[in-house]
Amino acid sequence: MVSMMDQLQSVLESAVRRQPAGASDESLPALTVRELVTGFGLESADLWTVDGSVLECVGRSGWTDVRTSDSRSPLDELTRKRLEAAAASPSLLFVEGSEDCRSLRQTISAEAATGLMLVLELQGVQIPDGLAQSAVEILADLFRRSRLGVLRLHRAGSERLDQMLPGLYGVTSESGLGAVLAADIPAVLGCSRVCVCRRDVGAWRMESATGLEEVNERAEAVLRICRAVAEQAKLQSGTGLTEFSDGGVQWLFPLSVDGGWSESERALVVEFGPGLRPDRELMLRLLRQIRGVLRNLQSSRGVAGAGLGIPSMFRKRLTRAVIAVSAASLLLTLVKVELWVGASGRLLPTQRLQIHAAESGIVTLVTVRDGEQVSAGQLLVQLRSDELSLELESVLGQAAAADARLAAIEQLKAARSADVALLSAEQAELSAGMESLRLRRQLLERRLASLEVRAEFDGRIYADEMSERMAGKPLERGQMLLELANPQGAWELQLEVPEREARHVIAAASEGAPEVSFFSESAPEKSHITRLSRISESAVINDAGQLMLRVRADLAAEVLGGVQERPGAGVRAEIACGQKSLGYVLLRKFLEFVQRGGR
Repeated sequence: MVSMMDQLQSVLESAVRRQPAGASDESLPALTVRELVTGFGLESADLWTVDGSVLECVGRSGWTDVRTSDSRSPLDELTRKRLEAAAASPSLLFVEGSEDCRSLRQTISAEAATGLMLVLELQGVQIPDGLAQSAVEILADLFRRSRLGVLRLHRAGSERLDQMLPGLYGVTSESGLGAVLAADIPAVLGCSRVCVCRRDVGAWRMESATGLEEVNERAEAVLRICRAVAEQAKLQSGTGLTEFSDGGVQWLFPLSVDGGWSESERALVVEFGPGLRPDRELMLRLLRQIRGVLRNLQSSRGVAGAGLGIPSMFRKRLTRAVIAVSAASLLLTLVKVELWVGASGRLLPTQRLQIHAAESGIVTLVTVRDGEQVSAGQLLVQLRSDELSLELESVLGQAAAADARLAAIEQLKAARSADVALLSAEQAELSAGMESLRLRRQLLERRLASLEVRAEFDGRIYADEMSERMAGKPLERGQMLLELANPQGAWELQLEVPEREARHVIAAASEGAPEVSFFSESAPEKSHITRLSRISESAVINDAGQLMLRVRADLAAEVLGGVQERPGAGVRAEIACGQKSLGYVLLRKFLEFVQRGGR
């Protein structure tokens, strides 16, 4: 008989197999909902998110793509009230008959993130007991993982965009700008291809494209893209978005200072393959930077042509631009904002201990499991060492023989039946040997006692699959057994700051304990505040071969606000390094790049 959890595992595996190659985890909850219907013989299954008063369907049996247009279609009042009631009572199962009274409808919710509820509705003639509860928890976990993945991709894209900006602002012509965009944007947005098209006597021609040194203007794909640009320019409707039947997406943008098509001589085409989701916020930020580059190019052309018969209208525009740039420069210099330096690391209890085998031996007993709460002195692991036991028996045997000989010597001396001087010398030698045997016995007894591994303080055990890894297995002296930590006490952050940013942190620490804002990678929606407490005196090299400065921050238990974290959880942090000018904060990475000679 296959258990329900085994069936759910099969459903998840089937959903993963149906994910398009290269697709993000955002599509996995919707695919899992579809597979639930097939795997359990249900009539239908719907998955909704409830954020305040906003309801959105994110998964439905029969969908072929999570971006289906009816995800925000109007709801009837009865359905809306049913979903809102379920969202208000997490883990409470609502059961009712369907409209035709021939099947059951089960509705249940779980929290996917702070303030965001996930509601699952199942309908069928027979719904296994516990299916709805187990399925909604699995879907909530998938949803949290997908949100975390999107956040990580967004941050990675933002970092790549920051690295791209020096090259972007260094272009000297619009054709050079097109080549830079086609080469660098895919790494920033994670898209499949970027093309730049140019208006040529009313027609649009492709100027540059990702991965192409020369553009074949007769290729069908090139002609298709140019036709799409021409149609969008004719509509004069700003941004164009096209979704293809295979799940791909194409975005069209005019490359102009004002973002319109009327004065645009070039267009940007960004394509995402099936399963790849556009990051709209990052795309809009990139467009703002591109428009800034276009303004710079227009201003440089205007300055070069001043006094060469440029019409007064353009000179006025140039004057306004110079005034605006001057005002912006003044603003960037005078306005002060907080400089935050990024760091990453781990979250650990202050009271923790890695327990190693004190002696080589065979594990005969494991009394605890991963996550179990233990008390000081409690037996955790029992080992057996036949070698130590035999050595102790040998020492005890030698001691017994020496005791017997000493007793015999006393009798011989009392009877004066032998040379007393020789007996006394032998007696002294045996006594010295007995002292050595006594010391050896004490050492062996202590070593045998260390085969009983006990907890040194109250805490919790952290060791995955202890019994499977150790029971009946031989262990070497010094081998790691488990980790004991006290998660109820104080915690600490162990962070690493890139060496090139270390000077800001050290300078801030010289004036007091800098504030640290951080969040756990397992719960990115919840941030916490503490202060830096210690800075390492030397730099270290991390696994990626980069020089890093290690810093620590102590946390009282209440800082985490009751959040249960696992020791060693990854964290992302920002360290407040004092007030700096707005211009320095925004452009410091570029300025430092220039100071390092482009390295």
